[in-house]
Amino acid sequence: MQQTSENLVPVPDYRRTARRRAFSELPAALRERLALHIGGSITSVRNAGGGFTNGFAAVLTGTGGSEVFAKPGSSGRRRRPPRRP
Repeated sequence: MQQTSENLVPVPDYRRTARRRAFSELPAALRERLALHIGGSITSVRNAGGGFTNGFAAVLTGTGGSEVFAKPGSSGRRRRPPRRP
């Protein structure tokens, strides 16, 4: 963590805050779908280090060199946060 000179409060390095799932942990059907989307086999996975969720997020590179940022969402219904009075 970095510290600011003004108030000496630790400031987290936001590039390294998330503990993301690995590509190999994704369901096989999703990995296959991502490979189809990129147009071939996925040759490289660069996980995103920043963020505040543990969901998978990465830049995928295909056999032809094309790249895509992938951050799949849940198929379940999202719960709304409680309303504040």
